[in-house]
Amino acid sequence: MKTPDFAQGLLAQINTDERIIIDFFAVFSRFEYSLKRAGYLQENKFGVSADWDKFATDLSSCFEKYQSQQLKQAVEYFIKYPPQKQVSLDGCLSWKDMPWDQREPIIKWLLIAVRRVRNNLFHGGKFPMQPIKDPSRDQQLIEYSICILEECLSLETSAAKKVRKYFKEYL
Repeated sequence: MKTPDFAQGLLAQINTDERIIIDFFAVFSRFEYSLKRAGYLQENKFGVSADWDKFATDLSSCFEKYQSQQLKQAVEYFIKYPPQKQVSLDGCLSWKDMPWDQREPIIKWLLIAVRRVRNNLFHGGKFPMQPIKDPSRDQQLIEYSICILEECLSLETSAAKKVRKYFKEYL
């Protein structure tokens, strides 16, 4: 099936290479699936969702934000330019900075930030309704989000191994 023209037009308006967007959604989706399969679940009356915060807690003692040069760059970028949260301000859509609260483990905040990148791409206003301060930022946030998820999968903890098992299953 051919991609509809309107979809191509929408993708063209995102300030990022299409391939990296697709890669990010594939990695993010598989990661979230793997969390749920590994037992990181939150149940509510609407069903189940991945318990990212519990996973972050299980990694917090072993996550080293400067494990590699690429991870160091990713963490420093997220700290300096965190993904913004879309909010309603006086009934109008707006954006709010969401810096790291250093009382929280860095991995917990990073995984929240990665989810925010996903939410902003999937639900948020990633189209030119207003001037964009730095269009290259989108690509950096997406690439660094993938880096952070890959680092979580590479850790040698029981939590990471369990999630990694399901992530790699059938690949």
